[in-house]
Amino acid sequence: MACNRFTYVLNGSLRKMVPIFGVIFDLDGTLTVPVLNFAILRERLKRFNVSHTDDILASVEKRESAAEKQEMLRILEEFEAEGREKFALQPGVDEMLEKFYENQIKLAIVTRNDHKAVELFLKHLKPRFQDGKIFSHILTRDFKPIKPDPAPVLHICNQWKIECCNTVVVGDHRHDIESGKAAGAVTVLLNNPANTKFKENADHNVDTLMELVNDLQSERIVKTS
Repeated sequence: MACNRFTYVLNGSLRKMVPIFGVIFDLDGTLTVPVLNFAILRERLKRFNVSHTDDILASVEKRESAAEKQEMLRILEEFEAEGREKFALQPGVDEMLEKFYENQIKLAIVTRNDHKAVELFLKHLKPRFQDGKIFSHILTRDFKPIKPDPAPVLHICNQWKIECCNTVVVGDHRHDIESGKAAGAVTVLLNNPANTKFKENADHNVDTLMELVNDLQSERIVKTS
């Protein structure tokens, strides 16, 4: 099968080759250039006692006051709208999608963002991909529970009818890596200056999206557990 061109190594010393049949991507900061400064958002939410370590979406969800929850969502959506004004595709997105499409790799997106971010992303892809059909699943934060819970990854793999160990989860944040690892998938961190502290958490690191394709084709990705 063509998709067997994409593999990873399980336990480097044993060199057991495992085929990849699906790739699940984060959106913001992975398929798009990272533009959101969450320190600004946390400052705006300070009056709601959201600390620098709190999960922002979890803090919104557990808010007991409906009025406070609504105001926090308003601030969050305003912040995201500001980010959309600076939108840019991650370099190499279209080329990477072409490679995976040619090799019949299943693709999906799991994002903690909303549908507006997804729509903007699809609009900027090359015309043949703008209908979004290259992605079998696109899960926004409307799907509960959200990352870092493994539920989105498990759901997609179940729908694909493939094992999580035959799936790669790609992202730029610890939420992506934790979600993928908990599901049993191979995890790849897309490096940027702000996420160096997460590098050791992932099975593999890449600097570009096309590096991901090349590493899957050349047996450079190793999963040791």
